[in-house]
Parts: sequence; structure tokens; C-alpha cells
Amino acid sequence: MKFLNTQEDGWAIKKKLGAEVVTRGKHDFVNFRHGGKIVISFGIRRGSKELPHRHIHLQMFLTPKECRLFRECHITVPQYVEILKAKGKIE
Repeated sequence: MKFLNTQEDGWAIKKKLGAEVVTRGKHDFVNFRHGGKIVISFGIRRGSKELPHRHIHLQMFLTPKECRLFRECHITVPQYVEILKAKGKIE
């Protein structure tokens, strides 16, 4: 099973979520808003080489498998919002 752990995965998730990006220091922070509030935020390290990002699924409140399915378009954004609701992360 392939787990997400690259900058490319982080940017693909950002695009799918339609999330905003805030740059601070050596990171770009992806912020996903729902109902006007930031629900999730994860950092993507900037650098010339591919750097590991094994934290993304944790900050999205997903298992590695759920995160992979989201990235590969087997879970839609509305389905992701429902997952967050079921986990009590949003109302």
C-alpha cells in the first residue's frame, strides 16, 4: 500500500480541497476552511529536493489509507467533510 509522503501529494491535496496557502519561513501552510473557520492546516516544506511529509494524514484527521483514497479521488471533498463531521472535528 502506498502512503502519502511527498510535497507533490501535499500540493495535490491542497488543489483538491481548494485550500488557501500561507507562506511562513521554510513552509507553505495549507489551510482548509469550512463554515468560515480553518478546519485543517498542514505544512509543506519548501526545498529543491523532494522532502518527506508523513504528517499530512494526521493533520487531516484521516488514516493513511483514507488520505491516499482522498488523494487518488476515491473520496470526494463532500465525503471528506462528512468524515470530519463523523469524527466530531466540524459541525
